[in-house]
Amino acid sequence: MMISRTFVAAFAAGCTLLALAGCSNDPTLAGTNTGTFIQIDRVGRPALDTIFVPFAQHAANDRGTPATDVKVLGPEISTFMTQTAGRSAAVAAAGESLLLTHNADVLLADFSQSGNAGYLGVETSGKIGQVFGGRGLTDDVMTADLGIAFGNALVTAGLVADDGKENNGQAGTPNLTSAGVVPVRHITAVFPYLGAPQ
Repeated sequence: MMISRTFVAAFAAGCTLLALAGCSNDPTLAGTNTGTFIQIDRVGRPALDTIFVPFAQHAANDRGTPATDVKVLGPEISTFMTQTAGRSAAVAAAGESLLLTHNADVLLADFSQSGNAGYLGVETSGKIGQVFGGRGLTDDVMTADLGIAFGNALVTAGLVADDGKENNGQAGTPNLTSAGVVPVRHITAVFPYLGAPQ
């Protein structure tokens, strides 16, 4: 039953995004959304391209479809994990499997759960993120994916045995596991939830 609810959540999220894509405040466009539109980006999981894929491949991935992500992104993630991040084949496989579960650019939410949204929550049964899934306004997706590549996020979540190859910084602290993003501090209780820049 959870799979069907999760699928419905992912489908509903996709439909919502499609509906929003057709919105405009420009009165000259009212009722004229009949032209040809070109997909230029997919940002459900923006860190995938940024971290795991060579820059020359970004444009092709942004214009691709989730249906081809396993075939196209799988080898890129595996190569990055084993070569750039220096991880074992087992850790690379676990990272690839987690990041490509139910397609790379689909955020899953389990509406049978309550609580806050949390990046990779459904995919890991709440071991990373919150069990509801999705992506919260304060979720640092880049840091989460850097923790998969360079840190011990997969090990801590119990998804794979430790390969002992985390890229450690000073005093044994994992290096390259944080994007260094300052948390959002101006969230409001009403849509669009982000207040004026501060």
